[in-house]
Amino acid sequence: VEGFGRSLDRIREGFARLYAEIDRWRSVAVDLPQAPAHLDCWANNAVIAEGRLPVLFDWSFCGLAPLGVDAGNLVPDGLLDHYGDPGSYARLNRLVADAYTSGLADAGWNGCEDHVRLAMGTMPVKFAWLPALMVAKADWAGPTGYGGQKGLEHLEVFRRRAVVFEAMLDQVEQARSLARTLGFAI
Repeated sequence: VEGFGRSLDRIREGFARLYAEIDRWRSVAVDLPQAPAHLDCWANNAVIAEGRLPVLFDWSFCGLAPLGVDAGNLVPDGLLDHYGDPGSYARLNRLVADAYTSGLADAGWNGCEDHVRLAMGTMPVKFAWLPALMVAKADWAGPTGYGGQKGLEHLEVFRRRAVVFEAMLDQVEQARSLARTLGFAI
């Protein structure tokens, strides 16, 4: 309660709803344009050599997925692991979405940009389980950093993630609206 603070009720209700909708979101995902995907695209699985394009490694989860899913994972995954300011979620998401759709257009793709933005907007569904697990493990006394690193104070992890969770719920609300506009049943 102390960690999630004023966000507690919204997180509880929003993520309970999101978790209950998982099957509907999966149905939407199946109907979106598919492409080969990394499916674990985040900062720790990318290397950028000076003057070169990024290279992704650790392809153990690869498969077909909606076009845009990998780009849509970058911001929530990185900010949930505390790589950046949690308050920058919406701005970073817009930058990634704009760069990704621009890159698709530059590569000659001429599909529906809204389908790609919808796929990106559904990425919080991947994390629907996380707030409940955090609460269930609230007495955890071990390290909070990625890969067993020391990390932040436990209460700070909750506070930072509360900001990210609220931004994720805003993102999902936008995705719900876009899905309805595109004719998907959500």
